[in-house]
Amino acid sequence: MALLPLSPNQTIDKIAATFESYWDSKEFEYYDEGQHDRLARALKFEKYFESNSDNLYTVDVLPYYYREEILDKLATERSIRGYNRNLVVAAIGTGKTVVSALDYKRFVKHNPKSPCRLLFVVRCEENLKQSRSTFRAVLKDANFGELFVGGYQPDSIEYLFMSIQTFNSQDFTSKTSPDYYDSIGVDGFHHAAASTYQRLLEYYKPKILLGLTATPERMDGRSVLKCFNDRIAAEIRLPEAIDRKLLSPFQYFGVRTLSTSAASNGR
Repeated sequence: MALLPLSPNQTIDKIAATFESYWDSKEFEYYDEGQHDRLARALKFEKYFESNSDNLYTVDVLPYYYREEILDKLATERSIRGYNRNLVVAAIGTGKTVVSALDYKRFVKHNPKSPCRLLFVVRCEENLKQSRSTFRAVLKDANFGELFVGGYQPDSIEYLFMSIQTFNSQDFTSKTSPDYYDSIGVDGFHHAAASTYQRLLEYYKPKILLGLTATPERMDGRSVLKCFNDRIAAEIRLPEAIDRKLLSPFQYFGVRTLSTSAASNGR
């Protein structure tokens, strides 16, 4: 059945209803001239996250509504169901590291008498640097955390951003007790089925363990969910992220390549 076009009045009503839904959203707040500097800093923070480091620690990083949903689900899993090991599955571009940093900030707030030592594990150096910058921005602390990867040697290991390769090569478990870290985050948790991660996951007994990945399904069929009682605490997959207009839609084109035998036969 064909859809009838909207009348001018219906179009105006629809525009007004959409505007009101945006106006009433908790993501928006009233602006006046006294907030000009704050708005300018916030806009620069969103646009120049990596380059404008001077502005990273002067604005409050607040969770978008979908991140708030993930954080609430994590809180429920821990406080109601008693699961302190949780996996978050989130599409690339939705801000898994931001969720982790905001989750850690909540943990610190609720444990004021604890040192809240943090170990955050990522595979490559560049991602470690980005992760530390995210935590510093969320915590508004330009000195938070140290890197332990490549040529970076930390002065302290209390708040550490470390590659899994360094963890294993340094025999890091011999330097810390199982309960040394209160919070452990592992980005790219789909790699955790590999043997290189087993010592980390089996040795430490943190108050909270948070796994982050966009793709928990592995091509070899090995499951990463065993570490989390075969459950996912919260997820926002790529189709949902696109449907909710968090990511731009795209078209994917695959190119068939010639096999070796076909190419040798001139086909």
